[in-house]
Amino acid sequence: MRLVPIPLATLLCVPIALSAQASKWCSYQLRAPDSIIAWHAQSEDVRGSDFIATADPFPSRISYYFTGAVRPIPDQRRDFLQKYFVFRQRKGSDTLFQREVEMKGRDGRSLWFPIQEAMFEDFKSEVSPGDSTTLFLLWAGAFGPKEHPKDWIFLINEFTSARSRKFWADELASCVQ
Repeated sequence: MRLVPIPLATLLCVPIALSAQASKWCSYQLRAPDSIIAWHAQSEDVRGSDFIATADPFPSRISYYFTGAVRPIPDQRRDFLQKYFVFRQRKGSDTLFQREVEMKGRDGRSLWFPIQEAMFEDFKSEVSPGDSTTLFLLWAGAFGPKEHPKDWIFLINEFTSARSRKFWADELASCVQ
């Protein structure tokens, strides 16, 4: 067996190159659900439909305050999630979402977000009522009668907490702003 010498400088560059890669979470832009809604609400596709599922989930991150309120996902929203996951070719994935958490924005307006059951216990143990958290959201779509206001669905994909603050600061440091 023949060994091939590798210059030390090459070996030293490998960790630097790996650490310089951007986090997968960098695709989550600083963006409020309201901006996505405003951008789409008046389109003919949305106004003229009763079910809107999106192939582009507009990954977003934004800070909210947890109100402490939790509820089972209402039937109409559950029906939407079932259809959405069929559209996404992930039939049955709607069962991963059993509850919603109420979050309040800086403007004082409250919104309900479905949260994956697998992360719900971590959320409840790490985020107390009144705490600020950054939510990593995916837009699933909207539903409601044609030519009427819609119910817009954004799914929590991840969240920050005081316990995870350093991790998220390091993780998002690689993002180009």
